[in-house]
Formats: sequence, structure tokens, C-alpha cells
Amino acid sequence: MPAMEEPTNELERRYRRLLRWYPRAFRKDVGAELVTTLLDAAEPGQRRPSRRAVADLVKGGLRQRFRLPIGIAPRVVAVLAALVVGAMGAAAGGWSAWLTSPGLPGDAEAKQIIGTAMGVPYDHGLNRSVGLLGGLVPPESSSPAYVGNAESRDVPGSTTDVVARRLTAAGWKIRPAADPPLGSAGPALSASRDGLVIWVRWMDIPASAEPPRTFLSIEIVQDEPALAPAGLTAGWLIGALGGWLFAAATIYRIRRQGLVVQVLAALLTTGALALFLLPTLVAYLGLWSLGQPERYLQPPWAGYVLSPLHWLTLLGLAATTTLIALSLIRPGKAAATAPGPQPAG
Repeated sequence: MPAMEEPTNELERRYRRLLRWYPRAFRKDVGAELVTTLLDAAEPGQRRPSRRAVADLVKGGLRQRFRLPIGIAPRVVAVLAALVVGAMGAAAGGWSAWLTSPGLPGDAEAKQIIGTAMGVPYDHGLNRSVGLLGGLVPPESSSPAYVGNAESRDVPGSTTDVVARRLTAAGWKIRPAADPPLGSAGPALSASRDGLVIWVRWMDIPASAEPPRTFLSIEIVQDEPALAPAGLTAGWLIGALGGWLFAAATIYRIRRQGLVVQVLAALLTTGALALFLLPTLVAYLGLWSLGQPERYLQPPWAGYVLSPLHWLTLLGLAATTTLIALSLIRPGKAAATAPGPQPAG
């Protein structure tokens, strides 16, 4: 009857759209049979899947996409892929968040800030270092934003208490005390205001210098943006999930190929993971350092952009691209085993 045919077709279209949650290979193997079963169980005149059916199909699709073949090797590869891509995601999320940070001050404003800390006008040179995103890394790493130095004996009241009072009077908020960075002769202090952080350190001139002196070093860097923790967390979660799904889909695709392709894929997988090892360790070390009070090392993305580690990243991406190309080769009839539902997206 025409009156019954229309709602059945509409219901079928909705079920087929829901099946997109499942991997392509699963849809190809049992999709038509599953839709037929769902239609047979539908009520007369039903136009929409029930909420329970929708929830079951979505959960089933996700379960199929995350499942792995039986064995230790696929699980090891999936976990490593999640860790590697998770680190990349955290680096990308953190880098994007840092782009929202206010820019560094100009030379005139920087000298005024330094003069405020010193208590005397500062009109000497500035060492402006534009490193990763323009001085995003606080002292004791490679990229301070501004550095102004003056001999402490020429700076009146060059003690931590006096400098802290000067900065507080100028609207700066003194940050929690931290261990002095390497090279400091005494305690160091830092303060923040308007997206900037100022570091004041007491640094010894080497003992060979005549006469022995102590310099007051003042550095201005960008403060961590408010979006940075969210960017790092969201990036890691998205990357880790994507890494696992990518590994699951690729493993099932490779299993459909012949022996030669499977051996090449195993070599490429091992090579890619080895190449990503050092950049990934640097990324996780950077993530760990963000949780330590005033003890920054390098930002999480440093391992992917600094030489020579960025060459490892590029070679790892090249190996991964080759692996993807292998997985997309259409298997011959003799090589196509296709044992059951396979989460190949």
C-alpha cells in the first residue's frame, strides 16, 4: 500500500543515517541485513527510530570503531598511537591558546617597566629575543622576551622586599615564591600584570671577573593565557581518541592486505613510532613542567618545531603517510580475508 510505503522509506533513511556511526567495512558487510532487521521490528506506520534504538545504534557504532583485533600487538600499537597523537594534540591546543596572549610591550614601555623595578630610569639596551611564538617561555629556557641588566650596586635598595614594594605600587601582583633560577646569586621574584610576567634575579659575575660583581637581571615575558590549560587538555583528549581510532582503522585495513603489505606496514609502524619518540618525550616533559611552580622547561610544542627534533617529526609524518597509503590499497581476492566486522572508517 502506498500509504504504508512512505513511512517505511523515511524510517529506512533514518536508520541508514544512524549506521554512519559504524565503520565502513561493517556497513558494507552487514549494514543491509541490520537495516532489514530494524525495519521488520518497527511498529506499523513508524517514521522515526525510538530513542532506545538511536542510543543502541550510536553505542554499537562507537564500540565497533574502538574495538581492536585479538592480540597484544594491536593493543600496544593503539596505546602508543594514542600517546603520540595525544601529545601532538596537546601541543596544537596549547600553541593555539598562546596565540590569544597579548603581545609584548614596545621598547619604551619595556624600559619603563624595568625602571619601575629598579627604582631608577633605565635607558640602556634591551635584548629582545623572539623565540617560540615570541618569548613565550619564561627564564631558564631559550627565549626570554626582554632582558635588561644593571649592576646591583648602582641600583638603590636592590633587595627583594624593596623591588616587590615598587612593583606592587605600580599595579603588579607578586607571584608565589619560587626557587631561584640557575645563575642567580640570591632569591628571585616574579610579578604579573596585563598578561605579562616580570622576573627579577640577582646574578653573579664569574669569580674570574675583577672586581667580583652581582648584576640585577630583569626579564619580561608573556604570561600563560587563561585558555592554555583548556587548550592543552582538549587537545590531548582529541588527539588521544583520534590516535586510537586511527590505529584501529589502519590495523583492520592492513589485515585485509597481502603478506608483503603487512610486513611493510609493520616496518613503517615501528619506524614512525621510533621517530616520534623524542618529540613526544619533549612534549610530555613540557606538559609536566607546566604543573611545576615557576619551573618551565620548554613548551609542549618545542619538540615538533625546534631543530633537529623537527626533522624526526617530519620523517615520522612521512612514514605515517606511507602507511596510510598502503592501508588504502584495494586488496586482491586472494588477500582479502575480511573476518567479520572491521572498524575501518
